[in-house]
Amino acid sequence: LEECTFISELATSALFRKAGIGRKLILKGFGWSQKQGFKYATMRTAENGSNSLGLLIRQGAVVLPFVQNM
Repeated sequence: LEECTFISELATSALFRKAGIGRKLILKGFGWSQKQGFKYATMRTAENGSNSLGLLIRQGAVVLPFVQNM
């Protein structure tokens, strides 16, 4: 776990969705993680069908089996 950073609860207001803000936040978070020396990033999202899950997959994320209380 020392090689892993955790991003929790990313959301954008409905007024600003589809403006690229979520993507920019994710990329900033991943960039920061790399600069800190982390090899992996994990992010908790809503279940299948959420906008954030689709966004993460488009950025190259891999969906892992559900892990509760991580």
